[in-house]
Amino acid sequence: MNKKFLSRKETAEFLLITEDSLNNWERQKKISSIDNAFLLKDIHKLKEQIKEGKFSRLTNRANKLYSTKNITPAEIIECNISNKDLNHLITHCENSYLHLKEIIFLAAIKALVNAGEIQSEKLDHIVTFDKNIYSRQNIILILSNFSKLNKINISTSHYAFFNTLPDNFNFKFIAPLYQSLLTEGKKSRTGSYYTPHSIINQMIENHIKSDTRILDPCCGTGQFLERFSLHIDNPEQIYGYDIDETAIFIARIAMLNCYRHLDFTPNIFLKNYLTEQSGELFDIIATNPPWGFRFSGSEKAHLSKLYPDITSSESFSFFIANSLNALKAEGILSILVPEAISNSIGHWDIRKLLLNNKILKIMNHGKKFTHVFTNVISLEIQKSSSPLGHKILNNTGTKTFYIVQQKLKESPFFIYPVYMEPDALKIRDKIFSHPHDTLENNAEWALGIVTGNNKACLQPKAIEGHEAVYTGTEIQPYTLLKPKHYLNLKNHCFQQMAPIERYRAKEKLIYRFIFNKMVFAYDNKQCLTLNSANILIPDTNKFSLFYILALFNSPLYNFLYQKCFHSLKVIRTYLETLPIPRISHSHLNEIESLVQKIINQEASINSMDNLIYSLFDLNKDEITYIESNIK
Repeated sequence: MNKKFLSRKETAEFLLITEDSLNNWERQKKISSIDNAFLLKDIHKLKEQIKEGKFSRLTNRANKLYSTKNITPAEIIECNISNKDLNHLITHCENSYLHLKEIIFLAAIKALVNAGEIQSEKLDHIVTFDKNIYSRQNIILILSNFSKLNKINISTSHYAFFNTLPDNFNFKFIAPLYQSLLTEGKKSRTGSYYTPHSIINQMIENHIKSDTRILDPCCGTGQFLERFSLHIDNPEQIYGYDIDETAIFIARIAMLNCYRHLDFTPNIFLKNYLTEQSGELFDIIATNPPWGFRFSGSEKAHLSKLYPDITSSESFSFFIANSLNALKAEGILSILVPEAISNSIGHWDIRKLLLNNKILKIMNHGKKFTHVFTNVISLEIQKSSSPLGHKILNNTGTKTFYIVQQKLKESPFFIYPVYMEPDALKIRDKIFSHPHDTLENNAEWALGIVTGNNKACLQPKAIEGHEAVYTGTEIQPYTLLKPKHYLNLKNHCFQQMAPIERYRAKEKLIYRFIFNKMVFAYDNKQCLTLNSANILIPDTNKFSLFYILALFNSPLYNFLYQKCFHSLKVIRTYLETLPIPRISHSHLNEIESLVQKIINQEASINSMDNLIYSLFDLNKDEITYIESNIK
């Protein structure tokens, strides 16, 4: 790179962050621009400082992207591989000082020798690729091509490493070894994670047949392909693509091992599935695609042209869109994705696309990947032009029930309410059947202050020039607890702050942002809030602020929010869809009076809860169901 400066966009791409993050880092004076460009030497310096952990806040955001730490995921310790043996092998590899591709090349040869596929134990003899010592010619082809492509020239260190690999080393070690030697940063940037066999089996068992033509378009080291082979006699029906050359090499060797009696060329290709579209069609596509893959700006622009229905630039959405194109009519897509696909507003695009086909099953597998803290779900979709009236089998992990697909089309942002079992759906429909309005275009909203440096900006007690600022933990139903932090508005340039008049509103509601329940407090003291506490100011010409406060704190509305959106955040856009029932003046006066008493600690919250239930004529069984299903 001969340039002395990089543009803002180029700098963000180089640092593997968004431009918004770059702007924040510049405000924190971690890097400075000159005429909206950045010196290349400053960019390199910042990257090295992040890697060395000199900036804790930046490191916390970027640690996965830049991490050189190796992790052995717990989910790969299966198939009779001992944790002790694998860890010993990893240590041996790390101490060898060989390149990762050299390690994998020698490991593959050792596994082939131990399996009897190569009739020699002398490395110098093996790498001459003498056909007389190989059981199958395609093994020679795969090994020699990988060796030439990566310019692997056998040296003394290679002999030493090869000769000390254990006698029990076999094919089952290679993929876990590669996954364990990949850095955490590499996995985070590419979304590359190992899929447990138990999940793969569940994803394909109901659809795969002996004559199925099947593809994994991001096959990695071949976990899905190996499971396919247990059901399919002819390996020519199995296809795999990936952009990782070493993973492709491992997958090819693994497939040859799956079909020991055949000398064939595996249909496993180094190929970018999203951009290199061949026009081939398949009966089944089953895969665990990359999640959150970081595309460059030019890549995003190109993919947006290829997949105009995908507006989020999310990698798994692109894979789903192309897989639907690559299926035969009535073909099956079985795909593993984060649970966020079902409820995140940003993923409305792919949900809408999927609803044009038949969603056969949604299955929640829980948290399955080491250092990935989200639930994962598998979707089974049949390519079909007539999904109306279809019922989706939904498995939450603890309950199994059906969802009418048409109901998802009617859901806000096409959200899939995957925890909305039939009894919950009846209650939801009952609530929405009442004449109502919503907060959309009928309220002002504000985010709390983001200081950019809480340690420097916040004080633990009131001192001159400082005033109370509230966080989410100080928000209780209806009221605020004693503040724990104090802030001086005048002496700091904050990273983010709403217009001051929102904080200084005569009356407002403050709610917890990161929480699995709605918790709203009343404020008439013009208090400040930090970013874990957001602000809602309803249009008082249309809504009573106390009425909104009562509804949103009630068990009924928490039940509704959790079942409809199953979100760990209280999102403005979701709140704007909740029904605000039209009620009589007498009912409204009763609610407002009771809210005032609760705020003054003259009445219990339970009395309000019962009053909210009565607005919708909910019976005892419905109330019991609601209260037993709130998290």
